[in-house]
Amino acid sequence: MPLARRICLYRFAILDPPTLSHEMPMKHLFQVIVEQDEEGRFVAECPAFKACYTQGKTYEEAVARIKDVIVMCLHELEKKGRKVPRQTEIIGVKRIEIAR
Repeated sequence: MPLARRICLYRFAILDPPTLSHEMPMKHLFQVIVEQDEEGRFVAECPAFKACYTQGKTYEEAVARIKDVIVMCLHELEKKGRKVPRQTEIIGVKRIEIAR
C-alpha cells in the first residue's frame, strides 16, 4: 500500500490580528498538502515553512491544526524580525504508475 492514499492541495488565507486598533489585519495565502497515511491519519504540511506540519484523525482536524501551526510559524518569524517566506506555486499533484 502506498504511503499516501489520498493527496489534496488546500489553499487558505491566514489573517494576522491588527496590533493597533486602526490597523487592518494582514492577509497571507498559503498552500497546504494533506495526505492520508497507512494508518488512516491525515498529515498536513505547509511547504512555505520548514518543519511546518501536523496531523489529525480527520481531514478537517488536520486542516484546522495546520492553520494553528502556520500562525505559530508567523509569530515566530515576527519575533525574529524575519519576512514571511514566499511560497513557490504548487501546480499540481499527479499520480503515476510505474511497472517494474
